[in-house]
Amino acid sequence: MSMSNPYWAIWWATIGLGYILYCRTLGLPGIAVFFAGHIMGDLVWYSLVAFIVAKGRHLLTAGVYRRLIGACAAFIVCFAFYFLYSGIKRLVG
Repeated sequence: MSMSNPYWAIWWATIGLGYILYCRTLGLPGIAVFFAGHIMGDLVWYSLVAFIVAKGRHLLTAGVYRRLIGACAAFIVCFAFYFLYSGIKRLVG
């Protein structure tokens, strides 16, 4: 899931690499603890999100859910047009 984020490689090439280099001063145990902590952080975060979604599911009716998804889709389409317009504007001059 995290690798689908376009900023994943940038994070690991900058901040993540800095953490690994710092942990490397403690040897293999330091890197192992960093890795375990990082994976546990992901696990806790995604578990919390899954729990909130599962418990909050009854708060939305099917109609409200469809409108919410439609609003999100419209927002993404607006962003797409904005980025397309900005890109063309930058290329043209």
